[in-house]
Amino acid sequence: MDGFHFIWKKHHNGHAPVSPPTLHRQDSLQDYLLASSPPAAKWCLSGLSLPVDNGRSIAVAFKKRVAVAVTDGSYKDSYGSAAWIIESDTFSRMSGRVITPEEEKSHSSYRSELSGLYPDMYLALKVCQFLHYRGGNPTGM
Repeated sequence: MDGFHFIWKKHHNGHAPVSPPTLHRQDSLQDYLLASSPPAAKWCLSGLSLPVDNGRSIAVAFKKRVAVAVTDGSYKDSYGSAAWIIESDTFSRMSGRVITPEEEKSHSSYRSELSGLYPDMYLALKVCQFLHYRGGNPTGM
């Protein structure tokens, strides 16, 4: 069931239908990210570059505990940005560039660094969800 997710439609009386859920196919990781990410998280999808294998090599690297995630934030003149990358041991990679969200007055160098860490972790989670992968430990804990 690679790349599938279920969507339950409510019946007119408010109860879930007895029939099985409608199965919707997301053919690519990018389609899945756009369809499954809440509006509050879509900022971290900007400047996105995804691997051609839809993250399979990265998920395998999680399982083998050899995936590497790197980020760097920058802050200047009350504006922040960051770049991030996740790479497997076979050099398959996903990366992105983000502008630090929120109002100008709440920006700092720390917030810029964190604005790169969030997409690293969010995309690691979404790759595993897309591939229905539950092994490995992307957080290293």
